[in-house]
Amino acid sequence: MGWNQPSASGGGIGGTPVDPASAEGSLIDLASEVAGLLPAGAIGAHGGAHVRGGADEMDGDTLDIDFSPANYTPDISPSEVSSTEHLTAHLKGVDKKLTSLAEKAGKVLLVTFTGNPKTAAVAFASSFADADYSTQLTCEASGGSQFSPCAESITASGFTINMGANNISGLVSMRWTATKHGET
Repeated sequence: MGWNQPSASGGGIGGTPVDPASAEGSLIDLASEVAGLLPAGAIGAHGGAHVRGGADEMDGDTLDIDFSPANYTPDISPSEVSSTEHLTAHLKGVDKKLTSLAEKAGKVLLVTFTGNPKTAAVAFASSFADADYSTQLTCEASGGSQFSPCAESITASGFTINMGANNISGLVSMRWTATKHGET
């Protein structure tokens, strides 16, 4: 039976044929208007009450997330949450995971090295959670100079580059990368 064809009881809803192609607004608004539950446009206008600064602002921190992640653990340490199923617990867990797998990189200039053998301290702008990371050191040198640097005194907040030599006059800079271990 089509929308425009009258039924045996005399038509569509309330005996009036209904044509969805000519219906204005969403189907939800149309159904609410027909049923007399809400005035025209009320559902669309009501949505604005839930946005930031609205009369009935929704608290997204505690939205229920029915998902069991395999690559991070929801974290309920934020004061806004009390369950690992809350959105903020998932976001905090993802944030911790990203921080824990971070990579840091920088460059140390020749003038930074002191002592014998020459060493330079590298201090991260933000610390790793622990000292479980690897370093890669790359010398930028002039005149064919070659060095065998190593990283020592590795902590969550940085490490020391030891050039293993007293004379490093051919060194221009030392590029370093610290990569958090993520494989188990």
